[in-house]
Amino acid sequence: MRHLFPPFSKTLRRGVGALQFLSKKPILDQICADIVAGLVPSNVQGDQGPVWVYMGVHKRFGAEWMRRGLKIAVQTEQFYDESGHPLWASRNRRFCKAVLSALKRCDVLLDLSASNERFYQEYAPDLANKIIYGPHIFPTVPPEFCPASDPRLIFFGALNARRKAALDGYAERACGLDGQYFNEDLLTALRPYAGVLNLHFDAGTYTEAPRLLSAMRAGKVMVSEPLASGLVAGQHYFKLGAEFDETQARETFEACATYLCETYEFQTFLDGVLRVNAAL
Repeated sequence: MRHLFPPFSKTLRRGVGALQFLSKKPILDQICADIVAGLVPSNVQGDQGPVWVYMGVHKRFGAEWMRRGLKIAVQTEQFYDESGHPLWASRNRRFCKAVLSALKRCDVLLDLSASNERFYQEYAPDLANKIIYGPHIFPTVPPEFCPASDPRLIFFGALNARRKAALDGYAERACGLDGQYFNEDLLTALRPYAGVLNLHFDAGTYTEAPRLLSAMRAGKVMVSEPLASGLVAGQHYFKLGAEFDETQARETFEACATYLCETYEFQTFLDGVLRVNAAL
Protein backbone atom coordinates (compact mmCIF):
# COMPACT_ATOMS: atom_id res chain seq x y z
CA MET A 1 0.00 0.00 0.00
CA ARG A 2 1.43 3.36 -1.02
CA HIS A 3 1.73 5.94 1.76
CA LEU A 4 0.24 9.34 0.97
CA PHE A 5 2.59 10.89 3.52
CA PRO A 6 5.72 8.67 3.86
CA PRO A 7 7.24 8.64 7.36
CA PHE A 8 10.51 10.40 8.04
CA SER A 9 13.52 8.24 7.33
CA LYS A 10 15.21 6.71 10.34
CA THR A 11 17.54 9.03 12.19
CA LEU A 12 21.03 7.68 12.96
CA ARG A 13 22.54 8.79 16.26
CA ARG A 14 25.93 8.62 17.96
CA GLY A 15 27.89 10.79 20.34
CA VAL A 16 29.71 11.32 23.63
CA GLY A 17 27.62 12.16 26.69
CA ALA A 18 25.64 15.36 26.20
CA LEU A 19 27.08 15.83 22.69
CA GLN A 20 24.95 13.86 20.23
CA PHE A 21 25.14 13.69 16.43
CA LEU A 22 22.09 13.04 14.25
CA SER A 23 22.10 12.10 10.57
CA LYS A 24 19.81 10.63 7.94
CA LYS A 25 22.15 8.54 5.77
CA PRO A 26 25.08 6.18 6.46
CA ILE A 27 27.40 8.42 4.43
CA LEU A 28 26.53 11.33 6.74
CA ASP A 29 26.82 9.12 9.81
CA GLN A 30 30.37 8.39 8.60
CA ILE A 31 31.23 12.06 9.16
CA CYS A 32 29.73 11.85 12.64
CA ALA A 33 31.73 8.70 13.41
CA ASP A 34 34.95 10.32 12.21
CA ILE A 35 34.37 13.43 14.32
CA VAL A 36 33.46 11.45 17.45
CA ALA A 37 36.58 9.30 17.04
CA GLY A 38 38.71 12.46 17.06
CA LEU A 39 37.29 13.88 20.29
CA VAL A 40 38.94 13.60 23.68
CA PRO A 41 35.98 12.51 25.90
CA SER A 42 37.26 14.42 28.93
CA ASN A 43 37.12 17.63 26.87
CA VAL A 44 33.46 17.24 25.91
CA GLN A 45 31.55 19.63 28.15
CA GLY A 46 28.02 18.73 29.15
CA ASP A 47 27.32 21.19 31.96
CA GLN A 48 25.24 23.42 29.68
CA GLY A 49 22.78 20.65 28.79
CA PRO A 50 22.41 18.59 25.62
CA VAL A 51 24.08 19.64 22.38
CA TRP A 52 22.58 18.25 19.17
CA VAL A 53 24.59 18.25 15.93
CA TYR A 54 22.44 17.80 12.81
CA MET A 55 24.81 16.44 10.18
CA GLY A 56 23.95 17.15 6.55
CA VAL A 57 21.02 19.56 6.73
CA HIS A 58 20.33 19.30 3.00
CA LYS A 59 18.32 16.35 4.34
CA ARG A 60 15.16 17.17 6.28
CA PHE A 61 15.10 16.33 9.99
CA GLY A 62 11.41 17.00 10.61
CA ALA A 63 10.39 16.52 14.24
CA GLU A 64 14.03 16.06 15.30
CA TRP A 65 14.22 19.87 15.48
CA MET A 66 11.90 19.79 18.49
CA ARG A 67 14.62 18.36 20.75
CA ARG A 68 15.54 20.51 23.76
CA GLY A 69 19.08 21.82 23.90
CA LEU A 70 21.63 23.66 21.78
CA LYS A 71 21.17 22.84 18.09
CA ILE A 72 24.14 22.94 15.68
CA ALA A 73 23.39 22.36 11.99
CA VAL A 74 26.22 21.21 9.72
CA GLN A 75 25.92 21.97 6.02
CA THR A 76 28.09 19.60 3.95
CA GLU A 77 27.13 20.31 0.33
CA GLN A 78 28.84 22.54 -2.22
CA PHE A 79 26.78 25.43 -3.61
CA TYR A 80 29.68 27.36 -5.16
CA ASP A 81 33.36 26.77 -5.77
CA GLU A 82 36.12 29.19 -4.82
CA SER A 83 35.75 31.20 -8.05
CA GLY A 84 32.00 31.64 -7.52
CA HIS A 85 31.05 29.00 -10.07
CA PRO A 86 27.68 27.35 -9.21
CA LEU A 87 27.93 23.69 -8.23
CA TRP A 88 25.42 20.86 -7.87
CA ALA A 89 23.75 21.91 -4.60
CA SER A 90 22.77 25.30 -6.03
CA ARG A 91 20.82 23.47 -8.77
CA ASN A 92 18.87 21.31 -6.30
CA ARG A 93 15.83 23.27 -5.05
CA ARG A 94 15.02 20.62 -2.45
CA PHE A 95 18.51 20.92 -0.94
CA CYS A 96 18.29 24.72 -0.92
CA LYS A 97 14.91 24.73 0.85
CA ALA A 98 16.06 22.20 3.45
CA VAL A 99 19.23 24.16 4.28
CA LEU A 100 17.33 27.44 4.65
CA SER A 101 14.76 25.73 6.87
CA ALA A 102 17.56 24.32 9.05
CA LEU A 103 19.16 27.76 9.31
CA LYS A 104 15.94 29.13 10.78
CA ARG A 105 15.60 26.27 13.29
CA CYS A 106 19.18 25.92 14.55
CA ASP A 107 21.18 28.04 16.99
CA VAL A 108 24.36 27.84 14.90
CA LEU A 109 24.98 26.61 11.35
CA LEU A 110 28.45 25.37 10.40
CA ASP A 111 28.99 25.41 6.64
CA LEU A 112 32.09 23.46 5.71
CA SER A 113 32.83 25.72 2.71
CA ALA A 114 33.42 29.46 2.94
CA SER A 115 32.64 29.65 -0.79
CA ASN A 116 28.98 28.99 0.05
CA GLU A 117 28.63 32.39 1.72
CA ARG A 118 27.13 33.73 -1.52
CA PHE A 119 24.15 31.38 -1.11
CA TYR A 120 23.21 32.78 2.32
CA GLN A 121 23.82 36.38 1.26
CA GLU A 122 21.30 35.87 -1.51
CA TYR A 123 18.61 33.93 0.36
CA ALA A 124 19.00 34.64 4.10
CA PRO A 125 21.08 37.78 4.73
CA ASP A 126 19.20 38.47 7.98
CA LEU A 127 20.44 35.17 9.48
CA ALA A 128 24.13 35.64 8.61
CA ASN A 129 25.06 36.01 12.29
CA LYS A 130 24.15 32.35 12.85
CA ILE A 131 26.67 31.00 10.35
CA ILE A 132 30.28 29.88 10.86
CA TYR A 133 32.33 28.88 7.81
CA GLY A 134 35.12 26.35 7.44
CA PRO A 135 35.72 22.59 7.66
CA HIS A 136 35.80 22.47 11.48
CA ILE A 137 35.47 18.68 11.71
CA PHE A 138 39.04 17.51 12.34
CA PRO A 139 40.43 15.72 15.40
CA THR A 140 42.30 17.09 18.38
CA VAL A 141 45.33 14.85 17.81
CA PRO A 142 46.64 14.26 14.24
CA PRO A 143 46.32 10.57 13.26
CA GLU A 144 49.39 8.56 12.35
CA PHE A 145 50.51 7.80 8.80
CA CYS A 146 49.79 4.26 7.59
CA PRO A 147 52.34 2.68 5.19
CA ALA A 148 50.94 1.04 2.06
CA SER A 149 51.04 -2.57 0.91
CA ASP A 150 49.36 -1.78 -2.45
CA PRO A 151 50.95 0.90 -4.70
CA ARG A 152 47.60 1.94 -6.19
CA LEU A 153 45.32 4.79 -5.16
CA ILE A 154 41.78 4.12 -3.94
CA PHE A 155 38.64 6.13 -4.71
CA PHE A 156 35.53 5.92 -2.56
CA GLY A 157 32.25 7.79 -2.90
CA ALA A 158 29.37 8.26 -5.32
CA LEU A 159 30.25 7.86 -8.99
CA ASN A 160 28.74 10.20 -11.56
CA ALA A 161 29.74 10.39 -15.25
CA ARG A 162 32.54 12.88 -14.56
CA ARG A 163 34.12 10.82 -11.78
CA LYS A 164 33.74 7.57 -13.69
CA ALA A 165 35.55 9.00 -16.72
CA ALA A 166 38.38 10.31 -14.53
CA LEU A 167 38.68 7.01 -12.67
CA ASP A 168 38.74 5.06 -15.95
CA GLY A 169 41.66 7.24 -17.01
CA TYR A 170 43.54 6.09 -13.89
CA ALA A 171 42.78 2.41 -14.46
CA GLU A 172 46.40 1.27 -14.10
CA ARG A 173 47.18 3.40 -11.06
CA ALA A 174 43.90 3.57 -9.15
CA CYS A 175 40.76 1.61 -8.40
CA GLY A 176 37.35 2.25 -6.90
CA LEU A 177 36.28 0.73 -3.62
CA ASP A 178 34.28 -2.39 -4.38
CA GLY A 179 31.02 -1.99 -2.46
CA GLN A 180 29.88 0.33 0.31
CA TYR A 181 31.91 0.46 3.52
CA PHE A 182 31.29 2.57 6.59
CA ASN A 183 32.87 3.29 9.96
CA GLU A 184 35.86 1.06 10.82
CA ASP A 185 35.18 -1.13 7.78
CA LEU A 186 35.88 1.88 5.56
CA LEU A 187 39.18 2.65 7.30
CA THR A 188 40.25 -0.98 7.04
CA ALA A 189 39.43 -0.98 3.32
CA LEU A 190 41.50 2.18 2.70
CA ARG A 191 44.64 1.28 4.67
CA PRO A 192 46.38 -1.04 2.15
CA TYR A 193 46.56 1.65 -0.56
CA ALA A 194 49.19 4.30 -1.28
CA GLY A 195 46.68 7.14 -1.03
CA VAL A 196 43.09 8.25 -1.49
CA LEU A 197 42.14 9.56 -4.92
CA ASN A 198 39.85 12.61 -4.69
CA LEU A 199 37.81 13.42 -7.80
CA HIS A 200 35.38 16.34 -7.79
CA PHE A 201 31.69 15.68 -8.45
CA ASP A 202 31.60 18.96 -10.45
CA ALA A 203 34.53 20.77 -12.07
CA GLY A 204 35.84 23.49 -9.78
CA THR A 205 38.13 24.37 -6.89
CA TYR A 206 36.74 23.19 -3.57
CA THR A 207 37.51 20.76 -0.75
CA GLU A 208 35.63 17.56 0.07
CA ALA A 209 36.41 17.86 3.78
CA PRO A 210 34.51 14.70 4.86
CA ARG A 211 36.52 12.53 2.44
CA LEU A 212 39.71 14.20 3.62
CA LEU A 213 38.77 13.44 7.23
CA SER A 214 38.15 9.73 6.52
CA ALA A 215 41.40 9.50 4.55
CA MET A 216 43.27 11.12 7.44
CA ARG A 217 41.79 8.72 9.98
CA ALA A 218 42.97 5.84 7.77
CA GLY A 219 46.48 7.34 7.64
CA LYS A 220 46.32 8.00 3.90
CA VAL A 221 47.61 10.96 1.92
CA MET A 222 45.22 12.60 -0.57
CA VAL A 223 45.84 12.77 -4.34
CA SER A 224 43.37 15.28 -5.67
CA GLU A 225 42.06 17.78 -8.14
CA PRO A 226 42.60 21.37 -6.87
CA LEU A 227 41.40 21.95 -3.31
CA ALA A 228 40.31 25.24 -1.77
CA SER A 229 42.71 27.85 -0.38
CA GLY A 230 44.72 26.86 2.66
CA LEU A 231 45.51 23.41 1.32
CA VAL A 232 48.57 23.62 -0.92
CA ALA A 233 49.33 21.04 -3.59
CA GLY A 234 52.73 19.48 -2.98
CA GLN A 235 52.64 20.48 0.68
CA HIS A 236 49.34 19.10 2.00
CA TYR A 237 48.26 16.84 -0.87
CA PHE A 238 49.48 15.64 -4.26
CA LYS A 239 48.14 16.79 -7.61
CA LEU A 240 46.68 14.22 -9.97
CA GLY A 241 49.50 12.45 -11.80
CA ALA A 242 52.16 13.31 -9.22
CA GLU A 243 54.84 10.72 -8.50
CA PHE A 244 55.79 10.17 -4.86
CA ASP A 245 57.45 7.59 -2.65
CA GLU A 246 56.53 6.51 0.87
CA THR A 247 58.77 9.12 2.51
CA GLN A 248 57.12 11.91 0.53
CA ALA A 249 53.68 10.48 1.25
CA ARG A 250 54.41 10.43 4.99
CA GLU A 251 55.75 14.00 5.04
CA THR A 252 52.80 15.32 3.03
CA PHE A 253 50.28 13.44 5.15
CA GLU A 254 51.81 14.72 8.39
CA ALA A 255 51.91 18.33 7.12
CA CYS A 256 48.26 18.12 6.11
CA ALA A 257 47.13 16.47 9.34
CA THR A 258 48.99 19.00 11.48
CA TYR A 259 47.57 21.96 9.55
CA LEU A 260 43.96 20.74 9.63
CA CYS A 261 44.00 19.66 13.27
CA GLU A 262 45.48 22.98 14.35
CA THR A 263 43.25 25.14 12.13
CA TYR A 264 39.96 23.29 11.88
CA GLU A 265 39.65 21.20 15.04
CA PHE A 266 36.04 20.35 15.90
CA GLN A 267 36.65 20.65 19.64
CA THR A 268 37.83 24.25 19.33
CA PHE A 269 34.80 25.09 17.21
CA LEU A 270 32.48 23.46 19.77
CA ASP A 271 34.13 25.24 22.71
CA GLY A 272 33.64 28.57 20.97
CA VAL A 273 29.96 27.88 20.33
CA LEU A 274 29.43 26.82 23.96
CA ARG A 275 31.15 29.96 25.28
CA VAL A 276 28.93 32.22 23.19
CA ASN A 277 25.84 30.27 24.16
CA ALA A 278 26.73 30.51 27.88
CA ALA A 279 27.11 34.28 27.57
CA LEU A 280 23.64 34.79 26.11
